[in-house]
Amino acid sequence: MTRARNRIRCVPLDSDVLGSLMLPGIPPSLEPQALLMLESYIKPDSVLVTVKATGVLAAWQGGVLKSLDQRKAAAALDAMREAPMTDDDKAEIASKLKEWRAAADMTQSRAAQVLGIPKRTYEGIEAGRGFAYPQLLMLALHAFR
Repeated sequence: MTRARNRIRCVPLDSDVLGSLMLPGIPPSLEPQALLMLESYIKPDSVLVTVKATGVLAAWQGGVLKSLDQRKAAAALDAMREAPMTDDDKAEIASKLKEWRAAADMTQSRAAQVLGIPKRTYEGIEAGRGFAYPQLLMLALHAFR
């Protein structure tokens, strides 16, 4: 299944949208992981499954197994499983980021450049608005000490 999209969106299987999804039964050789939004971002159109024999992530759609970009599928699954950031988490990341930048004597522009993120994104994180991938950001901070 080739997709032009840069990402795949996953929804937890226990979500209310499961009732609106009409899919044939999933064989026991496949382990359901999440609902997938591939064709639209309004309702799920398939289920992300793991092929038990190989560990490959695939889409179970209309009784047919379809291939997925493994990197994108795994990233979508990981993002779905991460708990949303609390206000305390956002404040902690903002504080650590400011400390890191001050210790390195960098401007916000330079810090954003070093971390490989847009300056406006960096400013938002320091302002306490959070970040989509907090673990990645913390790894980056440790790498650039």
